Amino acid sequence: MLATDRPGRPVRQVVPLTLAWPGALPDSYVATLEHFSYLAPDYICFFDDLGVGGSALPAERSGLFARTGYWPALPVVLQEKGMLWRFGSVRAGYVRGSSSTSGIVRQLAGTGVQFAGRALSRVDRVVAGQSAPHRADNPERYATDLMQAVDVALAHARGVVVALSPTESPLQSANAAAVVPRLKARAATAKRLRVVDLSDLPLLLEASQRLDDWNYGGDAIAAVANRIAPAVIDLIGDLR
Repeated sequence: MLATDRPGRPVRQVVPLTLAWPGALPDSYVATLEHFSYLAPDYICFFDDLGVGGSALPAERSGLFARTGYWPALPVVLQEKGMLWRFGSVRAGYVRGSSSTSGIVRQLAGTGVQFAGRALSRVDRVVAGQSAPHRADNPERYATDLMQAVDVALAHARGVVVALSPTESPLQSANAAAVVPRLKARAATAKRLRVVDLSDLPLLLEASQRLDDWNYGGDAIAAVANRIAPAVIDLIGDLR
């Protein structure tokens, strides 16, 4: 909003929707875009980690999602309701070693409800598809998957921004070498595509800017936003 709300200019009404999940690779992007295409987004932004990830696909983690396209809420609701009854708050329930602050009846009821939620969650995982390892160690396949996602995004939105994280491993370097030339060539002919390469932001390579082993925090988030937001604004301006 700091980048889009400019003095003397109309305030741009922005409704952001985040469809990402940790560990997602380009082989999952198309399915995600197609599943949520009913949202009819004006603009789509990819933030790609150049192959870092490999988590199981949604259909491989939830049997209900595989069959209906919806995540089951009941298992989590029951587990957190049980935590509330046992520990007095959901937050305390997630902290290891927390002691119960409830009476014996609420403890017993909470334990039963929490167990029911866990049981439902296990059943949902059991009936899910078999989880296969997802890797991005084939640069050409990785680049093809990402370019296919870009084409699908361009078909569903007025404009697309692709942001690529800095390279910090040989795997990322190989994937970047495969995909960056293809992205630039596509952007040269596609007016509705912008590519943001974050490899020239040394701040993003500092360990102090990480909340954990991977996620950015503090000034790094602002630095990334200050590179992506102008690309979106430029895209909007060109398409008006």
